[in-house]
Amino acid sequence: MLVREIGTDYLIVGAGAAGMAFADTVVSDSDAEVVIVDRRHAPGGHWNDAYPFVRLHQPAMYYGVNSMPLGTDTIDQSGLNSGLYVQASAPEICAYYDRVMRERLLPSGRVRYLPMSEHTGDGRVVSRLTGDSWDIKARKAFVDARYLEPGIPKTTPPPFEVEPGVRCVPVDELPQVTGNTIMAASVTNGMPSIHFSTALLIAWALWRWKWGRVFGIAFAIATMVATLGSGEHYLCDLVMAVPYALFVGWCGRRIASKRFRTASGCGAGERLSYAQRTGEARA
Repeated sequence: MLVREIGTDYLIVGAGAAGMAFADTVVSDSDAEVVIVDRRHAPGGHWNDAYPFVRLHQPAMYYGVNSMPLGTDTIDQSGLNSGLYVQASAPEICAYYDRVMRERLLPSGRVRYLPMSEHTGDGRVVSRLTGDSWDIKARKAFVDARYLEPGIPKTTPPPFEVEPGVRCVPVDELPQVTGNTIMAASVTNGMPSIHFSTALLIAWALWRWKWGRVFGIAFAIATMVATLGSGEHYLCDLVMAVPYALFVGWCGRRIASKRFRTASGCGAGERLSYAQRTGEARA
């Protein structure tokens, strides 16, 4: 097994959206050297493992690196995204990051790319193909671009228990499954339910008006029914949303009260009630 030593300014682990954007900024705004390590065969991060039918959740022009645009600034004329800015597909995003690497980063002469390699810690990188190792010394910073990496069903074990003998597959492998029964599972969101707590805060803000109370209560009930009915949350998530909303509302009132006293020029020893202020103003 061959062991090499490499010196660089920045060691970036992960060639996904965050890692590529950081490397592009370093190359554009400095003369620093960069080593990019990634366990996948090509840049693009989790997009290499995403379902082929998944598209970007935002306009393509707002995604990617600064030095090279993704897609074109045009409007879709058909499909579910008709009338909105174009959204890139998973293959398009992977091809884009491959182009950024080949046409932008590597030609700079200051970027070294180590695909199919694992960072095992303390700057040690091991090739998944040959077993060769590199000891990389980062003079300025070690950048772990994986900390926001999402879990992809294709590469992540299911977050629920699977009975022995039951085959659990991601969605894109369903055409390969033979048999009479297929069980599909969905993962709910976390605790508390932000949707329901937001609905409660809206109801609280509108409570002083008659029709505001009606709208607030109706909206909170509709949110509760939709959240439970869609399977996005458990009932306990909605229960925990109540103290969460009360705490947020209390914090909001405290902050607003402090700002009001500051704007009115009242110190700790000269606080006036709202009725006193308004009475003096009218007088």
